[in-house]
Amino acid sequence: VIVTQQGERELQLVLTDEEFAAFKRAQDLLAHVVRNGDPAVVVARALAHYATHLEKRRFGAKEGKSENKRVPRGRHVPAALRRAVAERDEHCCSFVSADGHRCGETRGLQIDHITPLAHGGETTEDNLRLLCAQHNRHEAAKRIGVDEVAAKREANERARVHERAAKQREERLARERAVAASHVTTDPGSPTGDADTEAAEFAAARVRARRQSDIDTVAALRWMGISLDEAQLAAERTKDLADGPTGKRVMVARRFCSTRFGRKQDFRRKPDDARSASAPAGANDHAA
Repeated sequence: VIVTQQGERELQLVLTDEEFAAFKRAQDLLAHVVRNGDPAVVVARALAHYATHLEKRRFGAKEGKSENKRVPRGRHVPAALRRAVAERDEHCCSFVSADGHRCGETRGLQIDHITPLAHGGETTEDNLRLLCAQHNRHEAAKRIGVDEVAAKREANERARVHERAAKQREERLARERAVAASHVTTDPGSPTGDADTEAAEFAAARVRARRQSDIDTVAALRWMGISLDEAQLAAERTKDLADGPTGKRVMVARRFCSTRFGRKQDFRRKPDDARSASAPAGANDHAA
């Protein structure tokens, strides 16, 4: 961030293609308001809108919405109560040190029970406060001990790792079983592991076969006298035929070249380099 002489801040961004496409969409949608498409104005409006969205999502609905007056049970904090606590604490950490200094951190804020639920505390506005992550851990360590806090954090991390691994394993098995159900016929009495192995082997074999079909198609088109660039383009346009006979794919690719490049290719014609390589040894000398 660069601060200019006028007090404005210059922010330089590096965007991926996907992020830049999203920016262009926002620029197009705001064309009726930001007619010159000024990137600074577009980004400022987008950030203001998104900040409002995040605030509503994190701290609950706006005032005036009907609220449930019952005292919540457990650790769940209703949206309206989160918003009330956030507005009371001015959307910053409310921790005050021994010398009277307030933290005031605005990032990573968390709702903390002043009197823990385990000690009889309730989920009410008077028993809730905003703390940053560091001071939340500090207060928890004072109340229940450093070792117990560390043990809980380690247990939570292990649970998250286990959950991610289980989710990835389920997704992988679902993909393999989908392939097996589509292409592999197994004995009903065979173990599931055998079906998964056969599905993986079939998928790998299919990839190899499609790659070989690409190579054979390009080679056949080159033999007909079609340039390498045109042959590769024709193979790309006929890749949906890679699972079928190569001869049929070559015929479709040849018709594509005839239509696209405005000339017919002869099966008996060879590319220039192939003709020169197959010419008799003394032909060039005789021509000279």
